[in-house]
Amino acid sequence: FLSWLDARTKGDWFKMTINEIRKKLDEINYWDCKALDFAIQYFGDEAEIVIEIQEGLCYSIKFLLCHKVKYETDVKDRWKITEVRNMSKKQLGYYVQDITVKEHDESDFIEVQIILDLLYVNIVCKDVLFSQFPYEMREFFWHRNE
Repeated sequence: FLSWLDARTKGDWFKMTINEIRKKLDEINYWDCKALDFAIQYFGDEAEIVIEIQEGLCYSIKFLLCHKVKYETDVKDRWKITEVRNMSKKQLGYYVQDITVKEHDESDFIEVQIILDLLYVNIVCKDVLFSQFPYEMREFFWHRNE
């Protein structure tokens, strides 16, 4: 599977179409999978969600060249004051309900909506990068709370 990032490092431009992104999302079978992390980096240029698709196996979905990243969390509805950064993996209650991809009004951009039980995200970006990795290959923020 050739990703945009792989092609970019080789000096070529490869951008996934909306249908390719949708197909890849369907292949992941992400529905009701546990989300292990959501992060925004590089002054908002990239956003990433990490999903555990089966015990010990994760998918990273990176949204590249972001124009807008908007999100709402559950902090107003939590039954007690708990910072997510202090939670263990077992305490995380973020499960992926839906990820939709559609064309955006501005050409060359796509709009992605991510719905988790406790987090709603709307992203306008130029491309999406998928990567699969074993759970142990990544240090998650909640590891220090286990």
